[in-house]
Amino acid sequence: MYQSTAEFGNLVQQDSRTFKCLLTYDKVSITKVKSIKLTGGSEAEDDFSLGSTMSQYIEVTIPDGNLLIEGKEILLQIGMDVNGLTEYIPMGYFTVGKPKKADDQITFTAYDRMMNTERTFSMDGTTTNTVAALKKIADITGVPVVTTGLTAISMKVPKGYSCREVLSYVAQLHGAFAVCNRRGQIELHTYVDSDYKVKPNRYWGNFEHNDYNFNVSKFVCFTGQDKNGKSISISSGSGARSVSFSNPFMTQTALNNILASFKSFFYMPGTLKMMGDPRVDPWDVLTVEDLSGNTYKVPVMKLEWEYDGGLTYSVEAVGLSEEETNADYKGPQTKEMERYYAQLVMIDQAMINKLDVDTANITYATIKNLNVVEENVQKINGEVGNFKELTAANFKAANAQIDILNGNYANIKVLLSGGAGIGDLQNIHLTSQNAVIDSALIRSAVMQTVSVADLLAGTISTNKFLIASDDGGIRIKGATQQWSDENGTIRMQAGRDANGDFTFSLFDKTGKGILIDATGVKPDAIADGLIVNKMVADNAAIAGSKLDIPSVISAINDSSQTIKSSRIWFDDQNQSLNQSYSQLNQNVIEIRSTASSAASKADAANETAGAASKTAQQALSVLSGISTLDAIGATLNNDAHVVHTNTDGSGGDYSDCSSKMTVYLGDTDVSDDSIFTVTVSAGVTGHWDETSRTYYVTAMSADNGYVDIDALYGTGDRYLTTRKGLRLTTRAGKYILVQSGGAHIRKRFSISKAKDGKIGLSYDLHSSTLAVRKQKDGKTLIPASITFSATQNDNGLVRSYSGRYSIQETEDGTNYMLKYVSVADEIQKIYTPSSANIKAVRCTLLSAGGVSELDTQTVIILVDAEGLSDDIKKAQDTADAAKEAIVTTNQNVANIESGMDGFRAELKQTTTDLHGLTDNTLLYNVKYQDNGNDTTTLSAVLYKNGNDVTKLYPARWYTWNRKTESGQSYLGYGYSITVKNSDYEFGGVTIGSFTTYDTMNLTTRSGNQLTTRSGNHLTVWREN
Repeated sequence: MYQSTAEFGNLVQQDSRTFKCLLTYDKVSITKVKSIKLTGGSEAEDDFSLGSTMSQYIEVTIPDGNLLIEGKEILLQIGMDVNGLTEYIPMGYFTVGKPKKADDQITFTAYDRMMNTERTFSMDGTTTNTVAALKKIADITGVPVVTTGLTAISMKVPKGYSCREVLSYVAQLHGAFAVCNRRGQIELHTYVDSDYKVKPNRYWGNFEHNDYNFNVSKFVCFTGQDKNGKSISISSGSGARSVSFSNPFMTQTALNNILASFKSFFYMPGTLKMMGDPRVDPWDVLTVEDLSGNTYKVPVMKLEWEYDGGLTYSVEAVGLSEEETNADYKGPQTKEMERYYAQLVMIDQAMINKLDVDTANITYATIKNLNVVEENVQKINGEVGNFKELTAANFKAANAQIDILNGNYANIKVLLSGGAGIGDLQNIHLTSQNAVIDSALIRSAVMQTVSVADLLAGTISTNKFLIASDDGGIRIKGATQQWSDENGTIRMQAGRDANGDFTFSLFDKTGKGILIDATGVKPDAIADGLIVNKMVADNAAIAGSKLDIPSVISAINDSSQTIKSSRIWFDDQNQSLNQSYSQLNQNVIEIRSTASSAASKADAANETAGAASKTAQQALSVLSGISTLDAIGATLNNDAHVVHTNTDGSGGDYSDCSSKMTVYLGDTDVSDDSIFTVTVSAGVTGHWDETSRTYYVTAMSADNGYVDIDALYGTGDRYLTTRKGLRLTTRAGKYILVQSGGAHIRKRFSISKAKDGKIGLSYDLHSSTLAVRKQKDGKTLIPASITFSATQNDNGLVRSYSGRYSIQETEDGTNYMLKYVSVADEIQKIYTPSSANIKAVRCTLLSAGGVSELDTQTVIILVDAEGLSDDIKKAQDTADAAKEAIVTTNQNVANIESGMDGFRAELKQTTTDLHGLTDNTLLYNVKYQDNGNDTTTLSAVLYKNGNDVTKLYPARWYTWNRKTESGQSYLGYGYSITVKNSDYEFGGVTIGSFTTYDTMNLTTRSGNQLTTRSGNHLTVWREN
């Protein structure tokens, strides 16, 4: 029975299990498997026998994924999730036959490596032994054969047998059978009591079995025939129940040893359907308990199991009664004839490099290349055919291209000819006397004259005819009519223009300048000085926007002219300018006094707002300060790797010798925004994969080496800003950019050799996480513990590994202190860090017994921005107080009056930047509302002179961004936004901004404004 972890063994015995299936070949892994059925075991007959060479096969159904799987050898594994990791049990190697595709799925059958033994056995010499014969089979078939632990038995060199027959004879000599094990190796085995108990609640229905146990008291082996054709046999033991078989290489000594090995062997033949366990092997003997509590020994001679997410096993232990055995007995002659019949007559599948046959009758054949001298075929169906000469009694073609066609007769309904050469052509003379043409379609005609009277006039299409005067003065073509002068210059045009619009135009003598068109009279159509005063109507009502007002005012100010008016209105309250001036002097002193008082209050508000700004700036500095070296973290998924080599350091399997680097900013993965540089030590050969951020080691000439991976994060262009966050610009209005150098962090991947000759053996240390996050309280770690486990890879066979763990911690990232060492081998270690003040945990995997180091893995501690939420809350409280003071000040300032009715002096106070920006008399703030359902609504509030003017401005001017350690991301725009509280559990803050814009019309270089077809102006917003 396969040895799994204890946790897997406990889980597979539960009533409710969920299994996973993994099929791998080359570098392809298939995890989506609909169903698998395996047929196998250790016994091919219906009775107990020796020397069975059972071939196992699987029937698989998977979704159609455009896989090229035919002929591929796949590794089948069945597993379950154990403590967060999937533990797989290898089930064997199988070669895929021809797949069938239907209903978006692929079905195929795959056989194990036993099928490779159907090859001719060939060996030099006359005598050999069983171990040498097995090694020769491995050389011929390419399938590894396990010979460890076998005692060589002398035998003659087999001649004229297949490798599978020789394998069967050798297995009989050892009293065993041959199977392919989980590693794809051929192995000789006898039945072993695995002490695996199957209780009634583990199988369905009843355990059907014989009345008596099966045991072996006598073996009879037929070794050949004498010169008279009579069978020669040897036997060992006595009793009614005997097992007979044929083996030309069997000796009496070997048969006696076989009987001795079965002296205490007995079992109960029977069948049962049980809950599957992938650890069961075909040589296991199960202990089955019936409903009455009786127990029976049941070997797994025949096995079928089915997987569809669950796993069901059908087990049968074969064994005929004495009467059935005698009735079914086959002598050596019968056995020999059966072997020849199988060899010469019933060949189900043959692999032949070259075949010379005089006559062959083949029902079906698939041939890639076929060369035939002469062929008689009744019917040929093909896609492409090339013939030098073809003779056909009847020839039909849907489409034919013929260079030369010679024939006596041709009946062609329609003939399309580019040119025709005709030896004899009979002319047909058609006259009005001998032919009447009711209607004729004449594509082209050559005629000397046509009388107008002979034409039947209808509609003349100007799309087909050009109508023009002899002098070219008028032309009509399509829907356009043009008039030209004597020089040929178009002076007037009416109809459809080049854009497809219907219009008319009057051109100047150059033919380019438009004087009049459908939109009206153009400037060039009116000569200078043409319009005089009497040509302007008294009620023309010319808008003031069309007058050059500045030039009018300038003319008045620079001349002796005056504006004559009995009254100039000052505002919409009907106050006149002369009234205001008459009362202005007496109230100036009062205005000045009130303004001084308002200024004092504004200064106090400024101080409060300044304190709020400073506190808020501290909070923001925490955010921006995260982009420093202390907040940059990195980890490798493989800190160290040991490569097992030959004793001289040569060889070694480097397929798993790689390491991937991940860079963190706080607890955010910023690897994609980092730049990596790799440095390798002398003697290390490999390559760096930029996409996966992984370095692959392919060879190493030194005994020890390393790969240093350096990451640079935060480099690039940055805007130069004030402390308030306002971007600095040049006089030309361009932003000032600076180049940031970023932050470096380096990790080392160490490689060493273990010169123990165990090539293909490797160990991997796994951790449940590569990074632990420390929360803002400075005490809580998530996750609170780390699970370390290990696997062993033995030439592709991956299994869990029990070793010892050495765990260290560091508080400065350099000096490590030992915290834990295993006192005994353990399958995994769940470790809880001793303090939240550490920066990393390093675990080293030691071999069983703690002899040598196998692998190392480091887990880093990522620190959040501590105290960020408290600073921002304090900043918000101070900001609220500042807001109230500034609003009061604005109200006081706004109410300063001159004492004159309706004449008011407004003093503007510029407030301090607070959680956004202020635009002179505008004050921006944000209100927070906890909705009680794990969401918070943030609303923008804009004050002007103490009044809420938020919605007087477009909603698009209010934007919302989320700022975290990894940067700032846009959330949306509008007067308010609702966010999830859970999105800010590990830090971050929502920033609201209010920005004013100027609306600019898009124009051409000549100053013409661009509009849509509907006449709307195209505009853009420019940030103030």
